[in-house]
This record gives sequence, structure tokens and C-alpha cells, in this order.
Amino acid sequence: MPRVTAGADVSGLRLDLALPKSATAQSYSALLRTAEGVETWSARDLRVDPANRTMLPIELPLEGLPEADYELELSGEGPHGARRLAEYRFRLLRE
Repeated sequence: MPRVTAGADVSGLRLDLALPKSATAQSYSALLRTAEGVETWSARDLRVDPANRTMLPIELPLEGLPEADYELELSGEGPHGARRLAEYRFRLLRE
């Protein structure tokens, strides 16, 4: 599992998520939950950079997030609702 280390003074983390090749949505949503399934953060209407349609940048606020294992679920938003596209797992470590 990838590890992310953030200092105590770091308030946010930029994640550049590699999009699956099948991802063609106009916008995306993200849901962060702990390994135990507790939802801790979510965002909607996320958009790719037109210059790099293979990556989705996300600014994840770290305030209140303890050291733990997390899962970030990415969904594509379309005219017929949301479709789950990918899951990204990481361990957050604080300095």
C-alpha cells in the first residue's frame, strides 16, 4: 500500500489520480473512507485538466484526518447518474 507522509503543519494534499482508460465522464466525484468504511470526505464536480485527460487532480484537506489506511473511491458523473470507476488505497502518516 502506498504511504503518504504529511507534516503537522500541512493542511492539504494534492493527489493526481490516474484515470482508467474507460473514464470519459464530464465530471467526477470522490469519496474518502477509512479502511473500516467510515466516510471522512467527499467532493463532486471534479474536472480533469484538458491538457492532461489521463489524470484527475484532487485537493484533499488533511485537517482532522488521523494516521490510518484510507480508500478513495472515484466515480464518473453522467446523464444517467454516477458510475464507480476506480479505488485508490493509501496509508496516511503524520510527522
